Amino acid sequence: VELVMSVVFPLAYIVSRSTGAKLNLLFLFLLVVCSLIRGLLPGSLYFMYGYVFYLGLILPTLIEKLNQLVSLKAWNTLFLISIACLISARSVFSPGNLFCAVLMEAVFATLLIAILADGKTNPLLSRVLDVPLVRKLGLLSYSFYIYHFIILYWLACGLLAVVSPTVTAAYPVMLGLLLAVVSVVISYYVAFLSYHLVERPMIKCGAATAVKVSRSSGTVPNVALASQETGSISERGIESPSFSRKTEK
Repeated sequence: VELVMSVVFPLAYIVSRSTGAKLNLLFLFLLVVCSLIRGLLPGSLYFMYGYVFYLGLILPTLIEKLNQLVSLKAWNTLFLISIACLISARSVFSPGNLFCAVLMEAVFATLLIAILADGKTNPLLSRVLDVPLVRKLGLLSYSFYIYHFIILYWLACGLLAVVSPTVTAAYPVMLGLLLAVVSVVISYYVAFLSYHLVERPMIKCGAATAVKVSRSSGTVPNVALASQETGSISERGIESPSFSRKTEK
């Protein structure tokens, strides 16, 4: 799904940046409808998650709207509500109602990212997120996410092939913890290599493309400028409320 989405992502990026908030919301609504009726469409799995990717693209617009509509005192409450809803989504809806569960997860995960990116959280949480180790893990998080399940799967297969079913049944928690620790350590170093050898060069390439496209409309995203120069997302992440600035001629 992610490979297919990555092919159409540049087009979606251009659409999201060149249209206003209302058209973005309309396009998002159409993607949600496609997800709802995915059983009637070919390649239903792709339509299931299409709007999730587009939500990420309209984050700058969402942040600006939240700044206009949500009072400063309500940010922490909204943050806690988003966490609770994100965690409980699969419990609220039955396994057969996957659409509603994914929709709930996507909406509140987007809200969480918007709140964190705009720095409107509790000062204590902000300090935790500013810890160098947390920032480093944040840089590697996508590569880690990509590789961890694959590594965990093959480690589990190897463990089940070596360890007898009797031992597995007798010590499930211990073996589970062993798998978790080993898979996390291996995934961390694989993600580290992938970030520096694959993700960072591609971020730089993508940022350069974004700058060229955005200059035609007279705006350049701050993140794109920083990424073009450093090959990584800036430490400040998404800058808000103004996510883009006029280019100097």
